[in-house]
Amino acid sequence: MHSYFKSVFKRLLSFDVKTGIGLIILLGTSRFWIVLSAYSSSDNRLTSIFFITLIALPFVLLTKLGRREIGWHKSRFPWRLMTALISGVLLASLFHLLGQILFGMGEGNWFSYISSSYAFPGHKDLETWMTLSILLPISMTLSPFGEELFYRGLVHRCFSGQLGEINASRIDSSAFAITHLCHFGIIWTGSGFEFLFLPSLLWVIGMYLTSRWFYWMRIYCGGLGGAIAGHAGFNAGMTLWIVYAYL
Repeated sequence: MHSYFKSVFKRLLSFDVKTGIGLIILLGTSRFWIVLSAYSSSDNRLTSIFFITLIALPFVLLTKLGRREIGWHKSRFPWRLMTALISGVLLASLFHLLGQILFGMGEGNWFSYISSSYAFPGHKDLETWMTLSILLPISMTLSPFGEELFYRGLVHRCFSGQLGEINASRIDSSAFAITHLCHFGIIWTGSGFEFLFLPSLLWVIGMYLTSRWFYWMRIYCGGLGGAIAGHAGFNAGMTLWIVYAYL
């Protein structure tokens, strides 16, 4: 029998639905608490640590064979990674355009609200290129690697064996989308949290469809590198729009 999980974990975990649900609940609830706390305190250090934990998780839990099983290997079509990256930038630009058309600069605009988490002490005193040189490397690495290794990798594989690839993608994309309510949808007003129903609904639908696109980029590029590249492109586009239009 293949040893996908390291010996200390293989009696507790396996690539099955039970493990997948457990991972979604454990990491999802932790993320909600960490991100919502970050918005209310304006301290994003724990959020960064959370994404680093997501990156480390497959290397802590899985053997080399297990990591290969979830798609962590050299892309079979590496020349397609740039297409995935560009598609992510275009998707983020579409999000920006829709947010502007529907909500202007108001609180219903997802990028406008998320921009508050991008602000750091002294950013207003820096040239735009300097701000981007700080924000782009972070936004294009931490969450793209962490979330894709987790959702399109570990979680996806927990469901795909029993439910098939497409159903697994629907599940990991739903978990990904709902989790992003802590980044926008449940908003911090300064005195408490407020839930914005219509903007939240549109945001979750958008995050679900984007997540499904990341899955197809994984298939298109022949490995998790495609999903990571697509996600990195999306975050790059989001960061560019946030810096130029909101910060």
